[in-house]
Amino acid sequence: VDHVLRAIDLCVERVTRLEEGRDDAIAPGGGPGGVGRLVLLTRWIPRGRGRAPEIALPDPRPVRHRLREALADAVRRISDLRDRGATLAGLAGTLPHPALGPFAARHWVRFADVHTRHHLAIVADVDRRRAIGVRKASHRPADEASEVGVEAP
Repeated sequence: VDHVLRAIDLCVERVTRLEEGRDDAIAPGGGPGGVGRLVLLTRWIPRGRGRAPEIALPDPRPVRHRLREALADAVRRISDLRDRGATLAGLAGTLPHPALGPFAARHWVRFADVHTRHHLAIVADVDRRRAIGVRKASHRPADEASEVGVEAP
């Protein structure tokens, strides 16, 4: 969960930088590369293919009540961005995603949604496996927990 919150923060921060035009890294045009375009169009990220950049790695010991507060704030901020969709769609310029290529503001908003849903699905699957006592053979329990930013039981 902490990783998802960090990723949302980064997406919102990129949109803000594009709105304010205050970044030397802003490119005048372009768009996501092939994989980035595919992720945004299908709204699907394959599991086990990518690694989070260092800036988005989760806190190894997140504080649960702070995570709940931060999640509520993140939901509000993403909702605010969605409400400004028409304005954001008209913004010029892109900022690079570390793996998926240059993103315009609208791409950052969509990516925040796709990425969050990807990790919520992982959390749901881990919870479901725990409920029935099944562990994924290719993962140790600590690996599963680290995927979602929580300690292993």
